[in-house]
Amino acid sequence: MSATLRIVDVINTAASAKEILLDRARQFHCPPAVENWIVCSAGDHVDQIRRAGLPVAVIDTPRGLDPAALTRATWRLVRFFRRCKPDLVHTHSSVPGVVGRLAARIAAVPVVVHTVHGFHFHRGSRLPSRVFSWAAERALARFTDVLLTQSREDLRVVCRWRGVPARCIGNGIDTERYARAAHPHAGPGRMVACIARFEAVKNHHDLLHVFARVHAACPQARLRLIGDGPLRPACERLAADLGIARATEFAGYRED
Repeated sequence: MSATLRIVDVINTAASAKEILLDRARQFHCPPAVENWIVCSAGDHVDQIRRAGLPVAVIDTPRGLDPAALTRATWRLVRFFRRCKPDLVHTHSSVPGVVGRLAARIAAVPVVVHTVHGFHFHRGSRLPSRVFSWAAERALARFTDVLLTQSREDLRVVCRWRGVPARCIGNGIDTERYARAAHPHAGPGRMVACIARFEAVKNHHDLLHVFARVHAACPQARLRLIGDGPLRPACERLAADLGIARATEFAGYRED
């Protein structure tokens, strides 16, 4: 058995690795006693994570459910795990949780942990997608030593699956870091802020429609949208169509 305890976190994007894993992994990574690897898709933040002193393996994880892409990602992870020989693999989110847990078990990794960042089977999802997602998560739970959730709602779901150890640990954020860099709202009225990438799953569409009703009742209210993504231009057009463009700030991606 190696004298080094080796942990591998598997997540989808480099941006997610930076925001979700970097602070925690830096605390764990103390070679030669402990190595904390991060596996993620290629992206602008990979070099930043490496400059922070963490080892990164770039293995692209598909964003969708294309069977061929999922199979390729799984076998790339199997080969990496067999070379790296981790003691623990920790997967995050749905698709990395599928390919990462399967690959870890094929490669005979001793301990597999998965963090749920929200389930895809919910009341707003279409029935075929809901059934498939539920069945996949339920089956994969059997390959998992511990399931961690970030909300009590998800924990209640997992607790109905008998024989699956689970804990709710929340989402650790260094609040002092953001308090120091806060961008205060100097104007009158209330400020509503949303931090999320502009993709359909984040549902800015409904947020803008709801805020239009809030703004009609409280004209001094303001909305600040922090983040970027492919749907930002469409959201900017929607804000204009709803008559809330002057009350809505598209702040873009912020490092602070």
